[in-house]
Amino acid sequence: MSKRKPLSADEKKVKLLELFHETNDVYQLKDLERLAPQEKGIVMQSVKTTLQELVDNGQVQSEKISGSLYYWSFPSENLQKLQTQLNEVESKTSKIQQRIEAAQSQLTTAEDALEDIAAVEVITREIAVLNEEKQTLEKQVKQFQHEVDYDELKTKETDSKKLLEAANRWTDNIFMTKTWCKRKFDKQDRELNKAFGIPEELDYVDV
Repeated sequence: MSKRKPLSADEKKVKLLELFHETNDVYQLKDLERLAPQEKGIVMQSVKTTLQELVDNGQVQSEKISGSLYYWSFPSENLQKLQTQLNEVESKTSKIQQRIEAAQSQLTTAEDALEDIAAVEVITREIAVLNEEKQTLEKQVKQFQHEVDYDELKTKETDSKKLLEAANRWTDNIFMTKTWCKRKFDKQDRELNKAFGIPEELDYVDV
């Protein structure tokens, strides 16, 4: 029986990000160290390093709440970043195309004049360099378009909003219950929070 091929560092990041986007949930490190090996084949020992790399490059967000560190990555946030990157690459490609056209115009003028062979050689080399850079950027654009399913991400963005709205409904229910308990049993917020394990910083989230 052949062993499964180990995942590369980039594959681990893709797989771990998939876990976030497929579940639309918030995790602690211990949760990811348990789920990532089961769901995505990432060895537990590399989950922490992979997660930190995703945090460092902005693909996963983190926040410390009540002494515990929580991680999340909603598709809508990554969609916006990917769209920004795609727009930047397309803008660079357009500018390079303009420079190529300007250089070709200069080349035509120089060739017609037949006066400066050196200038013709310089412009020809510049066009070659620009064309190579343009091809590289066009490959990046194709890669973005191939790897990113924008329709799927938009669907998940809608799902994320529904989850946040549901979280706010539960928060509202908790606040209403606490209000009832304070009137019924003459208790303070701090007492109720401690009794029911409600975080002091509990609040509504932005949708």
